[in-house]
Amino acid sequence: MGNISDRTSGVANNNPEEYQGVRYSPMPGNKDEGAILLENQVNTPDDEGQNMASPSVNMEPTKNKMRDGSSIVDMVMVYEVPDPSTLDTEKEQQQEADKNTIRDFYINALKAADLLVETDQLAIAKAEDNNENKQATVFFVKIHAPWNVCTKKAEEMFLRMPLQESDIEIRSTLETIFGQRFVESVRAKSPMEIDRNIIPDDKMYFTAYFTEEHEAQFLGVENHETFFSPTDRIRMVERIMEQTAFSENSEHDIGVAKLLYTGAFSGVYPLHDGPCEVPEGGEPANLRQRLRAEWAKFRKWYKFQPLDAIKDYLGTSIGLYFAWLGFYCTMLAPVAFLGFIVFIFGIGSSFSYKPAEDACDSPETAFIMCPLCDKQCWYWYLKISCTYLKVAHWFDNDLSVAFACIMSIWSTLFLEFWKRQQAILGYTWHTLDFEEVEEQVRPEYAAVVTTLRENPATGRMEPYTPKTTLYKKYAGVFSVVAFMITLVLFAVIGVVVYRAAVFGAAASSSDGSIRTNAKIITSMTAAVLNLIAINILKFVYQYVAHWLTNWQNPRTKTDWEDSYTVKMYIYQFVNMYSSLFYIAFFKINLFVGTPGHYLRMGKNRLDGCGAQGCLVELCIQLVIIMVGQQVISNFTEVMIPYLTKLWNERKATKESITHLPQWEQDYFLPAVEGTMFWEYLEVVLQLGFVMMFVAAFPLAPLFAFANGVLEIRVDAINFIRDQRRPMPNMAEDIGAWYPIIDALSSFSVLVNAFVIAFTSDFISKVVYRYSYSPNDSLTGYLDNSLSYFNTSDWSSSAKPQKEYDHVNITEPHLCR
Repeated sequence: MGNISDRTSGVANNNPEEYQGVRYSPMPGNKDEGAILLENQVNTPDDEGQNMASPSVNMEPTKNKMRDGSSIVDMVMVYEVPDPSTLDTEKEQQQEADKNTIRDFYINALKAADLLVETDQLAIAKAEDNNENKQATVFFVKIHAPWNVCTKKAEEMFLRMPLQESDIEIRSTLETIFGQRFVESVRAKSPMEIDRNIIPDDKMYFTAYFTEEHEAQFLGVENHETFFSPTDRIRMVERIMEQTAFSENSEHDIGVAKLLYTGAFSGVYPLHDGPCEVPEGGEPANLRQRLRAEWAKFRKWYKFQPLDAIKDYLGTSIGLYFAWLGFYCTMLAPVAFLGFIVFIFGIGSSFSYKPAEDACDSPETAFIMCPLCDKQCWYWYLKISCTYLKVAHWFDNDLSVAFACIMSIWSTLFLEFWKRQQAILGYTWHTLDFEEVEEQVRPEYAAVVTTLRENPATGRMEPYTPKTTLYKKYAGVFSVVAFMITLVLFAVIGVVVYRAAVFGAAASSSDGSIRTNAKIITSMTAAVLNLIAINILKFVYQYVAHWLTNWQNPRTKTDWEDSYTVKMYIYQFVNMYSSLFYIAFFKINLFVGTPGHYLRMGKNRLDGCGAQGCLVELCIQLVIIMVGQQVISNFTEVMIPYLTKLWNERKATKESITHLPQWEQDYFLPAVEGTMFWEYLEVVLQLGFVMMFVAAFPLAPLFAFANGVLEIRVDAINFIRDQRRPMPNMAEDIGAWYPIIDALSSFSVLVNAFVIAFTSDFISKVVYRYSYSPNDSLTGYLDNSLSYFNTSDWSSSAKPQKEYDHVNITEPHLCR
């Protein structure tokens, strides 16, 4: 679960003419990590002006340093050169020669940009298709940004650096009321609080945009190795690599991303701080080990998250994701408990639920029901649905409507409280104006777009795309997305046909148990088919959406991610929820029809709901898709990185790799996605189930809460232990996800209202209880809700055939 920071921010007006945008912000504290490791002491600050954002220390010099033993490796590029004997054709030899030429050009260009570049190599064995081991040489290109490069890039990228330590005392509301000492003592005893001796709080500083002209005014600038934090250094080197060309055709052949795509390099990654696990009997020696000890473990599921430390190690984009995910779990906790209470109330009250009692206790012949399909189905007794009527009441009871109303209010509060929390994080992490001022134009965009205009925020001339060109691309994107959504709808129609066919076969079976549970069998197998189709179509569309977004060519990385997010979410919304909307709103009598007046698809009658309504089918579909998707996602997130890591290590060497330099250890870890899109998508889709269908399934918040708590630890373990260190991207907010959730919140009010009105029996029960019942109860409701149909009015195409009568029911004159 995530904590909500109580810290707020202030502004210092120190020399506003010189330092524009001075801000009060937290920076990583200056902790003597050597003392923590060697003497097991509580963290204490060094002298003023020392390390503002300490890189990892207390590691062997060769683990993450250049050959001089002091310069930190900021970035590593990897490429593999196959053994010449494996290049069988002249084409393969030429392709390898071209890659070598491109690599040499690019590495020399990086050196020309004043980066310090070194190359090491490692020979590993690779198994080819013929199962023969053939040697490939792996080269590691290590990159370090010297001080002069960092200062120029920091000014260009508008990095905020500390001017002085804050002297503002900040107290939370609780500390103001009860006193700071009392609140801190209570907090220290809380089992959910992280150990501040392992992960201390960040210090707070006044910051300003860094400039070389006023370099001496910044705090700690005399220590060149530690003034810029590791994440800042990584971002600067990454930016240089994105802007560096790899051929004379610099207009198009630019950036390391294209080199990865063409195979010239097989990987680019920053280094982890050092070993992940703390030595037995030792203390955490670096930030990676601290996060592993207090955060990235399943047994720490109940603890708050060290958001500042996460931001310091993984960047603000990933830090915001974990802050949002923790906030999501915190907000879900109370409504998950309420949903469980609603469910327990439904179970308890089902034993005295009058309509179920009428069906269970009445004679079999009291309610003879009309066939549920054409010809192959025969008449049946409502008494066999006694259990299903009670189960439906577990979810559709008097408290369900009240809970749906509470969830509508909750969704609004969720957005408003997150907006507040996001503003707090944006201010304390100094990212509020990142998109307007600090974010750079994508090199891929700048290389293609030639039209320039002035940026009103920075005063610089920047490329832009004319509106006519944008509108043409929007039209093309819309056409492709609409086509893919049509494929999803065809898949849903295919499942509808499957439902009708399977139900007809099951309902006419000579096996009594299959015949009795025909609806359940049909619903469960159809839901599993839907789940399979959802994942297959998602796999296909992600490549389509990626290609479309690159073709659209957004201006900045944030614009790219927002554009990709909207495309994928719209598609996944239809993909994930279309079958649920079909069951909730298109299987009811309003669309399926009534005996003698059924609507048909061609000559085939549409599949409808039984006398117990569509709610049980809807719940089955919800559980299988929602929980099934959770299981699939968490299993793949846990097992795929872990198994990939084990396979890479096994394939490389039978010996331990812990003695290897850090760049070689990280090489055997799986690469990380460059965006948090999939993590957000998984949780927001779960949130859709919670917001839109809580009236039908009050346990949805509980399942979502459990998944959210698990998701935090799964993702934490992946980032800290089982994957390479991600690029520490900057982010001002959660991007396009906020307006998506906002729209989802508004739409969910309508969906819940329609579920209550059309899918549940709440309205009809209220009307009967207060308009028809003699004693304001549901006595007689079941009989009142079922109309009569004269069996002599069957058409020849729908008339049930006696040969399918397996229960010896004489054809009645009337059925219900």
